[in-house]
Amino acid sequence: MLPMEELLIPGVLGFYKSCEAIQIYLIDNRENCEKYKNIYTIFTFEEKEFDKFHSEYLSKRKRIDSNFTLGFCKHYFSLNQAIDIFNKLEKNEFEKDYIILKGSSLKLLSKQYISPDDENRLNNILKNNFFSGSYIYEFFEEDKSNFDYFKNDSDKYEKLINRILEVLPLDFSSNDDRFGNYVFQLPITILNLNYHANDNFDGFYIDFEWNNKLDTIPKCIITNTIIIEHNFLSNNIVDYDGNKTQFIDTGPLDKLSNSLIWRKNPNLLVYSCCPRFIRRIYVTIGEKDKTNPIKEKPKNYIDIINGTIHKNQLNSQENKSSLLSTNKQKSSMGFLQELIKKYGQKEVYIIDPYLSYKELLKLFSRLNLANVTIKAITSKDVLNTFNHGNKVSLDEFKEINKNNINLHKNNFKFNMEFRITDYSVKLHDRFLIFPKTGKSNSNIKAYTLGTSLNSIDKNMHLIQEATNGHEILEEFEKIWSKFDESKYEIWSNNQEYI
Repeated sequence: MLPMEELLIPGVLGFYKSCEAIQIYLIDNRENCEKYKNIYTIFTFEEKEFDKFHSEYLSKRKRIDSNFTLGFCKHYFSLNQAIDIFNKLEKNEFEKDYIILKGSSLKLLSKQYISPDDENRLNNILKNNFFSGSYIYEFFEEDKSNFDYFKNDSDKYEKLINRILEVLPLDFSSNDDRFGNYVFQLPITILNLNYHANDNFDGFYIDFEWNNKLDTIPKCIITNTIIIEHNFLSNNIVDYDGNKTQFIDTGPLDKLSNSLIWRKNPNLLVYSCCPRFIRRIYVTIGEKDKTNPIKEKPKNYIDIINGTIHKNQLNSQENKSSLLSTNKQKSSMGFLQELIKKYGQKEVYIIDPYLSYKELLKLFSRLNLANVTIKAITSKDVLNTFNHGNKVSLDEFKEINKNNINLHKNNFKFNMEFRITDYSVKLHDRFLIFPKTGKSNSNIKAYTLGTSLNSIDKNMHLIQEATNGHEILEEFEKIWSKFDESKYEIWSNNQEYI
């Protein structure tokens, strides 16, 4: 295993000069003297100058119950002090020179590269890992018996997780296997990249942004793989040519690609990305016929394969289920609101052929969405069911919806556009889409709702995360662009309604 000291050499991964440590510790009040247990400690190497060692409490102690209390400390170390702590952990020399060093079964794992992908759960317990990723060295506590008190009681466990979140943006709800661990994080700061597809959509350009402190640009290898299902459609291995921009001929980009940048000396992965590209949508309006404003591209083999994959996903009984709901179980509307709170802090799109202001207000009114862009699409099918089964005209529907949204808009802040399609597009599926999730804005999440919002919680239905979120978002954007005329507009923040 490559020693950590070699990764700390200036220019290998970054230009580290100091180390910040955050420790969460548990205080056992059941004994006469307080007993401290490490919940989680993370050492993050930084490029700011080291002044002097000092420590501070991040908050007052957080009480969990009469038996246990949480403490939170921050420490600032020199590089040598951080290396000294690393060596003590490696030798099982548990002392309290600077920090609580305790464990019964610590195992040093091989170094790990942690990509900035938001779906990587470890990013929920690392510091700001949303640029080029990080390497970590992890001392893993294999004896988790110290935490059985919480794991065996769901209420206490949830309280422990929430108490931590009250002080630090570290989410252990899916990372309780890391309780008791010590993590040394080395953020990669020598390189940042930007990807953009070429016009033919059969390759992409990579813009390289190197740290200006580097004396020499390191030699690198670029690899890129495109996989359809479990089949390798394209695999590229090329040398980095040293320029600011380099083109990679990948083949069709309609499927997700995996791009890696490897440094040659030392041999290290320094960047990982799954770049996502959306085709440009060209709109052509004919002077006589405006019923089909989008120029559809002919289906290629990627489209045909994707269609079969999507059909198989819908028919499969092994789909990843998020919630199976009946009127006797947990509220599906409440579950959707939880998803919006978790993933919809930037944009939320919804498409439902029977959507109206009633469902939109019910879904969004309890949420703080002041800075969130909301786009909603319904269809003319809603005209047949909106008024208790009595058909209404399009003008009546638009007027009722405008008035009610306008009536409630001061009760909660939102930035919403609401459109209705005509009969030229038949909407079947209902989707809740999050185009930008996480700090990097790179992930796309989409959920199939199984039923329209006007009947949610009334009938048995399945809410599930779709694995083809990229295709769902692209289809939404096509429909949205097609009906970009005032006659399809129900509500827009750009207009004032009296």
